[in-house]
Amino acid sequence: MVVGLMLLSAVIVSPRNIGTIQMKRSHGIILAAVAATSGLLTAAMAGRASEEGSKASQAATGAAGSNAERHAALIRTGESSVDWKWLVEEHDEDRDKTVDRSEFPGTAGDFARLDRTWDGVLTVEDFDWSTDGQLCQQKETTFALFKSVDTSSDGRVSTEEWQALFARIASEKGYLNEEELEELIYLPRVVKTQKEQLNFGSIASFLDDAKTNFNAELPKVGDSAPDFELRSADGLTTVRLSSFRGKKPVVLIFGCFSCGNYRTYSESLEEMYRRRKDDVEFLRVYVREAHPTDHTGPTSTNAKAGILIKQPVTLEDRCSVAGQCSAALNIQGPLVVDEIDNRVGRAWGGWPDRLYIIDRDGRVAYRGGPGPFGFNPREMEQSLVLLMEQEKGDLKSK
Repeated sequence: MVVGLMLLSAVIVSPRNIGTIQMKRSHGIILAAVAATSGLLTAAMAGRASEEGSKASQAATGAAGSNAERHAALIRTGESSVDWKWLVEEHDEDRDKTVDRSEFPGTAGDFARLDRTWDGVLTVEDFDWSTDGQLCQQKETTFALFKSVDTSSDGRVSTEEWQALFARIASEKGYLNEEELEELIYLPRVVKTQKEQLNFGSIASFLDDAKTNFNAELPKVGDSAPDFELRSADGLTTVRLSSFRGKKPVVLIFGCFSCGNYRTYSESLEEMYRRRKDDVEFLRVYVREAHPTDHTGPTSTNAKAGILIKQPVTLEDRCSVAGQCSAALNIQGPLVVDEIDNRVGRAWGGWPDRLYIIDRDGRVAYRGGPGPFGFNPREMEQSLVLLMEQEKGDLKSK
């Protein structure tokens, strides 16, 4: 318990620059590779695929552009119909460019979900998920530490896993000093980025595969949500997206069992589902595997956790794997399975994972960044909270 409190206190502080050079270097490489995917899609939607797609390809090879340019090209944070600009315009009563608890009309719990810097007041920094921002730095540091502790890779750190970490670090001493705690928190991220540098070839191949499976005409914020009807993993029911129209907002969660990011954030999404299921529909869409053993091979995390899955070739096979995923990750919310031709995953750019919010009118209110790097439940929940506040205001004005 004491170590847990120490760790929590340390993580709240802005991350120190341990391994900054290594992290920025590998981040630039990886972000540039993602730019080859995201840049091509963005360019295609804007009618500039030839010129900008070429620039993205150059960035991916590292032949052009500084690290800063690669950072700017890469990070695809989410897009939302309601954001900090809307919040401050609607609720900053004293016009001091902040929104405190007395100005925010929602619950204390919702205020806490928005206050990502934990300082008791909402500012633009609470909504800045850019690569170099405090939130991204905190999230990446925590993510690397969490994955190193969560040896079962199910998105939940158990008592046994936490104690095993402490025993490994403390060894025979039975305690940690301040320097060792610092290493415990920040070293996993340094190791993670070094591995990403060494394995860049496989990452680039993965992202190239993602590019071929993303539709250039992805649903944008404000668009009518493309409809689909898919079956549940057990085959007993089907769900049509448009059936929710006029009732509740819908959170769409695309993902698959062999995607480590999807597993890491799964329990956070389940807890969000339990918090909000009375007011929001949650629908998981199971898509094709990210790291099947018969194609890309398992990641080191998958191998350690025993998640060794071949790419399903029939819908029944995919439903079976989706059922395994639900059981392993303790998924209680609704889950449907994409057709074996991957039509829904392609139409939504949902492979290997992605988040969307659909408003009551059936329009896209939030489009998360392309997975796995843009898969950000914290950012998505902020958008969901603001959307619900906006809808409450609209209902009152009618």
